[in-house]
Amino acid sequence: MQRRRMIMDYTARYGLEFNPFLKNSKEVLVETQEYKEVLFRLNYLLTTKGFGLLTGSAGRGKTTAVRNWASGLNTSLYKVVYSSLSTLTVNDFYRNLAAELGAQPAFRKTDNFKIIQDEINRLVLEKRQTPVIIIDEANYIGNAVLNDLKMLFNFEMDSKDRAVVLLSGLPQLNSTLRLSIHEPFRQRIVMNYNLEGMTKNSRRAFLCYCQTEWCWMHPNGIRR
Repeated sequence: MQRRRMIMDYTARYGLEFNPFLKNSKEVLVETQEYKEVLFRLNYLLTTKGFGLLTGSAGRGKTTAVRNWASGLNTSLYKVVYSSLSTLTVNDFYRNLAAELGAQPAFRKTDNFKIIQDEINRLVLEKRQTPVIIIDEANYIGNAVLNDLKMLFNFEMDSKDRAVVLLSGLPQLNSTLRLSIHEPFRQRIVMNYNLEGMTKNSRRAFLCYCQTEWCWMHPNGIRR
């Protein structure tokens, strides 16, 4: 009861409509300087194609930032595919990827490899669409899958990157990639960014955003 009263006092004190720090709270996007940097990096990845890495501790806003960026992409030019390694087995991951790209998945992994590559080629060469494949919770990725991904997106002997592949996950993903067996994959990464979290000014902006419409920012703090 006391904990509940403290939460109610907290939201009332700052004029909040909800507690923005709860795990299952509303999804809130605040355009901080770091968020703008993330967008810049993601747009760079979109231009260069290839593999990108976005990491950060839980609650840093990785998923919110990526989804907001992806939702703004021109659907006639880009085919966005979401997948998550936290809810799928390895074989289901490839079957899901084939299906999301618009193909009929097979049972065997080797067959799905060919299906996925053929579908990417079809999207790029026939429909003039760039596949944007977003793998969330990528910190669950295993060594075998990392090796597979490098081969899966290898077109014309590495001379061309035809898809954007973004791996988003917790910082330990970087530790996994630092293993010597992943050196070839690491060399394929064209964008690597870690979300550090909110600065003092960013937290002010965040709280202000969560308040009612009459809340506004002041250089000396948050005022009504």
